[in-house]
Amino acid sequence: MSAVSPRLTLTVRDAQAVSGSTQAQASFATEGGRIGRDAACDWVLEGEGVSRLHASVRHLDGVYFIEDHSTNGVLHNGVPLRAGFPVPLHAGDALRIDAFEIDVAVSGASGTAVPAATQSWNHAEPCTLSAMPLPQQSQQAPLEHDVFADLGAS
Repeated sequence: MSAVSPRLTLTVRDAQAVSGSTQAQASFATEGGRIGRDAACDWVLEGEGVSRLHASVRHLDGVYFIEDHSTNGVLHNGVPLRAGFPVPLHAGDALRIDAFEIDVAVSGASGTAVPAATQSWNHAEPCTLSAMPLPQQSQQAPLEHDVFADLGAS
């Protein structure tokens, strides 16, 4: 039995938003790819708000990631991405690049869990502090002579 290679498929939700040389769908293998308006990109999206290199897709340890390189941003499930910080993509996710609403599909994925370092923090959840005690401050012996006493004297 042969293993199925993982594949990420991005599909523009509204086919009427697609014009010119823009393809309604792009598929990425584990090599990943680039998304933008430059003809050298793997998926060319024509739009005023699309940067030459708008985003890149990478595959690492069984998980696809998207990284924003743009001026106008990328929305991932309605949340703006921070430029230069890749986030994991999962089947059913939604992306928005300019006017393009994009559905995410992943096939043949290994099901590998997302590494903890790439999981995003949910700011709606309360932050809990560790139960570790604070380090004790060292007790210094009082100075015999006030070194600042002479500063006020005229």
